[in-house]
Amino acid sequence: MQVTPPPGATGPAPGERHFDATAGVPPPDAKPSPTVSLRLEPSWGYRRFSDTEPSSTNKRFGTPGVFLVGARAELYPLASGSGGILRDVGLTGSYFRAVAISVTDFDTDTPVGATWYSYSAGIRLRLLGRTGSFALGLSGAYERWSFTFDSPATPGREIPTADYKLAGGGIDARQSFGRFSLFAEAAYLQPLSVASLGDRNPQKRAYGARGALGVAFRVTGGMEIDAHATYTLVRLSLEPLAGRADEPGRVFDQYLVSTLGLRFSL
Repeated sequence: MQVTPPPGATGPAPGERHFDATAGVPPPDAKPSPTVSLRLEPSWGYRRFSDTEPSSTNKRFGTPGVFLVGARAELYPLASGSGGILRDVGLTGSYFRAVAISVTDFDTDTPVGATWYSYSAGIRLRLLGRTGSFALGLSGAYERWSFTFDSPATPGREIPTADYKLAGGGIDARQSFGRFSLFAEAAYLQPLSVASLGDRNPQKRAYGARGALGVAFRVTGGMEIDAHATYTLVRLSLEPLAGRADEPGRVFDQYLVSTLGLRFSL
């Protein structure tokens, strides 16, 4: 028996099935994930190099503050797709270079020019952050890191050159509080090749690490400014000099860079 709804009723009659077009539809993302992101990074950096030798004079080298210019980019080519993990797989790249460096040779105390630059290319996987205030990502990259001197190498001398080809893997996290965010990054760096340091040759044992910590403020939906500091360390061993059978030299190559960044995203 069919029950007739009373006059003026707008809902379904009792016992009658009703189709709801909104049932089972997932809620939209709380915020759209960016497809492309570009961050400009003017920075101020320092380098500290030390070589500890068991039976000779230790060598130390450092730079005054150095101004650097750089940029980082992320591109998620499938971010606008219907779903799946591929929309959270992005391509990353970075480049920075010192504008001008004038340092002092640690053997002769004379001024010498230098060149400092780095570039990288890799991928990043967004694990969390499509919704909610917490974001988490994993990344892997190939990186070239170079700090070389303009003067030619002198035979029989150690030169604190840094010329590394690196494979890195890391994790990054961000917690947002309205327009403000705190973020941190950590990565392990595995040297694939290390250039010789004048008359000293590196051994195969080498490793590196990088960490960053910062705060960001979202100016508009697609632009934010941030301030962060990045510490990079490469640790390696040097073969003993010819005719010596002592322990290898221990090198700690450290970099501290403070950055005021401007990020644009779409």
